[in-house]
Amino acid sequence: AAADTAAPTLAAFNPTDPDDNAVAVDPAENIVLRFSEAVRAGSGSFTLSNGTDVRTIAVTDAQVTISGTTVTINPTTDLVGGSTYTLTAPAGIVEDLAHPPHVALPVDD
Repeated sequence: AAADTAAPTLAAFNPTDPDDNAVAVDPAENIVLRFSEAVRAGSGSFTLSNGTDVRTIAVTDAQVTISGTTVTINPTTDLVGGSTYTLTAPAGIVEDLAHPPHVALPVDD
């Protein structure tokens, strides 16, 4: 088998990618990131912010689950309805399963 030389890419984002101007998203909904291949926790924290409500969630926190190609962020407290949030993450927050691992993020929005 050929060696894995490509980093995973973000294949889907739910709720709908903010660049698509998603509206009327349930503030209790989980944030789900789907990658092109299986990933594992790296290091660092996700930041969710609407400018006033800023949440920093470590990739190893219980609010984050990783299963295969899916990373789910389930904030302990629901997001504030009627506002726009941005999700940011540092490079290396998730990695693929290759050795050495390839960095899969950052996610800018």
